[in-house]
Amino acid sequence: MKTIIFIAAFYCLSGFAGLSAQEFSISGKINYKDTLMLMFGTKDQADTLISPDGSFHFSRTLKHPELLSIIALDNKNKRINNTRTFFTSGGSAYLETDFGALGSSKIQMTETEYFDLFENFRDQFNPLVDIARKLIDTSYSKDMSQEEKGLVSALYNYVCKVEDWVIERFIRNNNNNIVGAYIFHDRFNARVNFEKAEKLLTGFSSELLTTDYLKEVKLTIDAAKKIAVGLPAPVLSLTAMDGDRIEFGKKWDRYTVIDFWGTWCPPCLKGMGKMKESYNRYRNKIDFVGVAYRDDRDNVKRLVEAEKIGWPQIINNDQKTDLVRLFNIYAAPTKIVIDREGKILKVFVGEVEDFYTYIEGLK
Repeated sequence: MKTIIFIAAFYCLSGFAGLSAQEFSISGKINYKDTLMLMFGTKDQADTLISPDGSFHFSRTLKHPELLSIIALDNKNKRINNTRTFFTSGGSAYLETDFGALGSSKIQMTETEYFDLFENFRDQFNPLVDIARKLIDTSYSKDMSQEEKGLVSALYNYVCKVEDWVIERFIRNNNNNIVGAYIFHDRFNARVNFEKAEKLLTGFSSELLTTDYLKEVKLTIDAAKKIAVGLPAPVLSLTAMDGDRIEFGKKWDRYTVIDFWGTWCPPCLKGMGKMKESYNRYRNKIDFVGVAYRDDRDNVKRLVEAEKIGWPQIINNDQKTDLVRLFNIYAAPTKIVIDREGKILKVFVGEVEDFYTYIEGLK
């Protein structure tokens, strides 16, 4: 069958040897008007079942506590789907729910330690996510005054800070178990807060540090430490979309701006006009380089030609080096300014006016 992309990311924790292998089985029924395709497992290993009435039974051997998922899809329209994610270390489970309520459904478990830990986090965190989404939706209202939008924005930022607090507190309280390692990997933004992430990492046991979750966190921290303002930028020689070689990171008589963007990114496209103005105005003292990531070469080429973009473009997927990981990119657009000595001067995340003001002041 065709590969179906999971909605959430699940990782095999091959390094965790804290528990011996356990058998796990889950059965139940998901009520729906039509035939369902049901998938159960992880990103690396999933079983599939076509169920006319939503009934199912799955079993598997767990090498360690695992994050598992049941994904239900309308068999005729695969885009209509719902997912239930949970942790378990073995035993059996039973689930019966309606299709639309699958994501928040109750599961009866015989082994509940890791399951309860993960559910506890969901109960604290998910309501905050719902509030944040409602605030974003509210901010788009055309009937709001600028003052009201400012208040909504301030409240949204406060909710985000509470989310961060919930995540950090959970990690600190659960650095002795695999659920804490997963939440650290999945929810904590180590790219932004790499110094705090490094301190949190020291609280985990050597055994847990061998899991793919925390090895990935360590890689993220290492990448972030190398791209801090004031440090030398990586010295690279890359091939642009038009075949030209592009070099940056060396001492040069010009500044360099690396713009990480994508054709899929509305703020990137919105800011393209200002980027063209800046390129035309400062091209004699600043080298502009675009890096399109999570993007298709043909899409980038069409947009570059349509918008008459004059600076060279690099397709991240075409390079041997993953520039997104190397430069610790976590949002688009991100603009990195490199000075004439090859050092990182400034990093701008998002389409912000501060970037244009900043390069205007470069001497």
